[in-house]
Amino acid sequence: MRTFTFKSLFLTVIFMLLGSTAIQAADDGLITRQIKLDEAGTLPDKISESQKNLITNLKIVGKINGTDLKFIREMAGCDVNGKETDGKLSILDLSDAKIVEGGTAYYSFLGIPFRVVNYSSSVLPIVFAIIVASFIEKGLNKVVKGPLKIIVVPAFTILLGTMITLWTVGPITYKIGELIAAGMNWLFSNGGWVAGLVYGGIYSGMVVLGIHHGMVPVLTQMIATQGFNLVSPTSGSANIGQAGAAFGVWLKSKDKKLKANAASASIAACVGITEPVLYGVNVPQGKTFLFGSIGGAVGGAIAGFLKLKAYAIGGPSFLSFGMFMGGDNPFMNCALVMVCFAVSFVVAAVLTYLFWKPADAE
Repeated sequence: MRTFTFKSLFLTVIFMLLGSTAIQAADDGLITRQIKLDEAGTLPDKISESQKNLITNLKIVGKINGTDLKFIREMAGCDVNGKETDGKLSILDLSDAKIVEGGTAYYSFLGIPFRVVNYSSSVLPIVFAIIVASFIEKGLNKVVKGPLKIIVVPAFTILLGTMITLWTVGPITYKIGELIAAGMNWLFSNGGWVAGLVYGGIYSGMVVLGIHHGMVPVLTQMIATQGFNLVSPTSGSANIGQAGAAFGVWLKSKDKKLKANAASASIAACVGITEPVLYGVNVPQGKTFLFGSIGGAVGGAIAGFLKLKAYAIGGPSFLSFGMFMGGDNPFMNCALVMVCFAVSFVVAAVLTYLFWKPADAE
């Protein structure tokens, strides 16, 4: 049986203490931090350069953006260009953090940094990217000749178009879309019933001229940035107003062909297809188009006053009621939008029945 002397026990204790001291000394240079950010992009101000490469565990509370992500990447041992840094960060807790737009660029393409933007819900950047690509393709077709043209032109069109879009066209047009969406949102947020009245009254005219398609990027941008738009309940009221005017034509007209067209067009408009009611009934009749616009203005004014919202992109109608369900009280918002549609329909139908005469079409 082995025996332990006082000397051996004493040496064991000394070696244990020395080992613990060495481990502690090594850990003293490593830091665990929890940082609360009151404003996105301020993480570099919260961590000194002397601590930046020593922090191993980091928890962030608050909003962070591209500036913060770039700084965190460097803390973790790699910069935006893929070069190794002295950072030792190995554990990152973002459970109480929220990533928001903004800050400095933290990605690069061919060594040139650019800001990453979510284009999945944007239209303007895509449109302008295609325009840029078309000019590039035309230029290359003039320069490149011979059998290599079929390979070189498409390849360099995509390469150059991607570079220009990522560096300039994409971010600029995305910002333009944001500003337009913010302007429309401000108009409906502050204009109230007046904004709804005007937009509901002119929207059918916009459809006839085809310029209503220009609102698609704006609505898409609103949905992407804030999760809803204030415009669709008003434009939907305008569509249903035209349906109501066609219904009034069906009630009053003695012409069997016109009655049949008006009935089918009114039903189609109520479920989101407005071309038949506009071009087949109300525009040719003249006055009924005006009455439908008045109905849309009344319903739009109510929608604007109540600040009703749409939470998806689509053709607003009675059938697409699901796009109006959202927010704190989704059923109430949806029900009130349907009420606005009904008011537009009734107002337009009553005006048409009272003031339109079938002889006016002659």
